[in-house]
Amino acid sequence: MPELLDHCRGKGKRVLFDICDDPWDYPELSPIIDAAGEAEFCTTSSDGLARKLRCRLGVRTEVIKEPPDCAYGEPRVAPVGNRVRLLWFGSDSNADSLGGLVESLMPLTSAYKLELILVGGLRRAYEPVLASASAGFSVAFKQWEPGILDQEMERSDIVLIPRRAGRWSDLKSENRLVTALAGGRIAVAGEIESYEKLSDWCVLTSDFRSAVTDILERPELYGKKVESGQKHVRRHYDPAVIRKHWQQILA
Repeated sequence: MPELLDHCRGKGKRVLFDICDDPWDYPELSPIIDAAGEAEFCTTSSDGLARKLRCRLGVRTEVIKEPPDCAYGEPRVAPVGNRVRLLWFGSDSNADSLGGLVESLMPLTSAYKLELILVGGLRRAYEPVLASASAGFSVAFKQWEPGILDQEMERSDIVLIPRRAGRWSDLKSENRLVTALAGGRIAVAGEIESYEKLSDWCVLTSDFRSAVTDILERPELYGKKVESGQKHVRRHYDPAVIRKHWQQILA
């Protein structure tokens, strides 16, 4: 990293580090910590991580939001018949957040036929969740590839985003929640700082069973939340908006 910085500066370049995960939490990212402190400035999509970078490294840090990871979709909440299609998506490092999720929702199978789709990187990270499936609650894995999230978002009724235990989720950005709203789906998510700014248009809770039950009982209410939330995403997280922000800070 020091040699790379020297080389870039020798070419007359400014050095910017775009940091999407807390480098203090991942040993493989540790080489960038000192280097980032020598950069002209850093960017990140999380307000919490920006504060940490400024505090620990004393480096100028800009918060640039991430655009949705899927196409805009027609807002919809109500499932077809009694089949409820649930969707989770994320990096494999978040797979451990799924522990106990299926078990907590299992009582709903007395009234609904549940289906949970997991979109991730490597199947082996999700084997414990796949093994918890039952006759009334199917769980399937789809490996990420271009277009797969658009496809599964369109098929789904509700997006689930449980938080990881401990401090691992504290400084995450709101990208997955933004993606759910862009796709036109209500999300039930764990409570972390970055999600609070979107709390009017989702359900933040640790009680996923009660939240899913309430959504299924009041689909019109939650449908309106999604419609309003998607408008907010278009105003603040659309690629065109974020492109302008990048242009401003790089000018």
